[in-house]
Amino acid sequence: MRNFYFLLLSLLSASSLFAQDTISTGDCKADFYFEHNPDIKMLVPGVAVNFYDTSEGNVIERFWDFGEGHSSTEKNPMFIFNYPQGAPNIKINPYRKVSLTIVTDSCKSTFTQTLNIFEIADSSYNYCDAIFRYREIGRDSLSELVEIQFDNFSTGEELSYFWEFGFGETSTEKEPLVKFNTNEPEYKVCLTVMGKDSCISTFCDAVYISAPPIPECKVDFAYEKKDMLMSPVPSMLVYFYHKASPDAIEWFWDFGDGTTSNEENPTHTYIQPPIIDSALVDPNPFRKVCLTIKTSTLCETTICKTIPVFTTMPNPEPEKCKAYFRYYHPEDMASIPEVVPIQLVDLSEGEIVSRLWEFDDGSTSTEEKPLVSFDAFQKEHKVCLTVTFADSCISTFCDAVYIHKPMPPDTIVNPDCPYSIKIDGGFPIEMSSCAGWVSASVYLNDSLVEPKIMTWSNGDESHKTDGLCPTQTYAVKALMHDGCTVKTEFILSADGTITIVKPIKWSIVGEREKLYVLPETQKDLIVEWRLCDGTIVEADSIPLDAINCGTDQSNMIVKDSMGNIIYSEIISLKGTTTGIEEIENEIKLWPNPVSDKINLRYSGEFQSIILVDIYDMTGKKLLSESFQNIVDGQQFRINTGHLKTGIYVCRVSANGRTILTQTIKQQ
Repeated sequence: MRNFYFLLLSLLSASSLFAQDTISTGDCKADFYFEHNPDIKMLVPGVAVNFYDTSEGNVIERFWDFGEGHSSTEKNPMFIFNYPQGAPNIKINPYRKVSLTIVTDSCKSTFTQTLNIFEIADSSYNYCDAIFRYREIGRDSLSELVEIQFDNFSTGEELSYFWEFGFGETSTEKEPLVKFNTNEPEYKVCLTVMGKDSCISTFCDAVYISAPPIPECKVDFAYEKKDMLMSPVPSMLVYFYHKASPDAIEWFWDFGDGTTSNEENPTHTYIQPPIIDSALVDPNPFRKVCLTIKTSTLCETTICKTIPVFTTMPNPEPEKCKAYFRYYHPEDMASIPEVVPIQLVDLSEGEIVSRLWEFDDGSTSTEEKPLVSFDAFQKEHKVCLTVTFADSCISTFCDAVYIHKPMPPDTIVNPDCPYSIKIDGGFPIEMSSCAGWVSASVYLNDSLVEPKIMTWSNGDESHKTDGLCPTQTYAVKALMHDGCTVKTEFILSADGTITIVKPIKWSIVGEREKLYVLPETQKDLIVEWRLCDGTIVEADSIPLDAINCGTDQSNMIVKDSMGNIIYSEIISLKGTTTGIEEIENEIKLWPNPVSDKINLRYSGEFQSIILVDIYDMTGKKLLSESFQNIVDGQQFRINTGHLKTGIYVCRVSANGRTILTQTIKQQ
């Protein structure tokens, strides 16, 4: 009987450690199993796992998702899971979700398993974690030394210790007592623990000899008098709201009447003091309210305001003041594609003392007619206007601001692809060097969708990239699962703002013996040209032979009135002006789906060379062929019999310009 209960407990445990889920749109069924790969040795604690696709159906495409942005399109991939590192008050999470999505001719199916990576190796994993704290024991100003006691809170079995104190000294004690010189304000101290089964963990922290700099923080609050309460005693109900930067984690309100609160946004009832003489009201109708906050950076700050609580006898007042506003889309305003400018107008009637606009992103304004940029990807935004009138009446009006502006078309490369890209980024505080970061998200209408692969102009392949320089132009491109490609170019300013760059149109003018490049730009933009000898000149147009050097440097540079580069392009034409206007060239492709060969027919002016490239859905080039001296109506053929069954992207180009981008299906 005891063995039966043990077996039952094991089955229940296994079902919780390896949870499964399958979603299918037809008869196909995704499935896989996995096993530990003991042959892979790692420098950090982890486990290598072999995955095997056992799906049912004629699979033409598969996608593995290992979590945290890691994926694979192989049939039987191998993946390494690193064991998580713990910290004080952080619970170790050994569970990882792995999903396999397959696509057949008529069905799509996803199978998901939740793995316990500590249990996969079928052995007891000896986890270890280094952690310490420190405290000052003594200070000798004459010898300029400070004694620091280190308290070791590391966990694990059979641990040994190695301390590095940042000034050349080390120790193997568990909890050493160390003397630091007061000449340095701080030291970097690292503790490395080594445990059973080669477990190793390192933790580093700054040891401050002098007090660390106090981080700055800001706080403000507003209030709203809601109700007059006449029984059992006259009183006023007041709502308090606050805003802090960075976000607060502790609050202390002093309401000025002997009561306090630790709530984030409290509601407080002020009681009217008794009236001694019926001819007199409360001699002091005001209350001093103070708010003290502490942020996650341990910064503390206090703000106090004197507010009019009982400015008149506490009798219920009729609605004699009312805040009200309206908004409209200004037609003459230009903005970056991700935001929509909205003009707000305060239409409140009466003698206004102050006003406070509050927006759902946490920002505020005190203007009468603020012009606000709203997120274009959010359909509506909540806006509240609180108005204080001369007679101390306070009124709040809230309404929804609806964003009707469609997504900008310039972010879409292929008009048949209904996707758009949203860019977000910034720079670390007090840094203006090449330390910027940018993330990109792809949307289908208003829904967030996952691309097949995302690539950046600096070579990164993920949703986020860093190391970007201010005022330089970058690009991001996303290849979707249906073969569509969407991309956009942008500039990350030093203040963290994103500016979407619209391509500059240009044309070739003049006679064959003397051709000029003529850009089409706004009047406030400056066009500079990089000549073949590297010289930079400013001109409205430039002779083609002065910049047509065949280099990979941008030879057309467009700047705004402040001198910031907003666009650059490489203009390179080799010996002929034919084929410049892309709209005059056309490629017909058939059949699709393809079996062994694909036929192409060209319509347009003479082309000295046409390139045909075929890519898989990860962006890898699988086939490239060139055809020379192509005339109008000429047909040519490409052998695709060696390609596996699946979906591919065919791109046809001439003179560095794309004529056709189309998805094809190989049978």
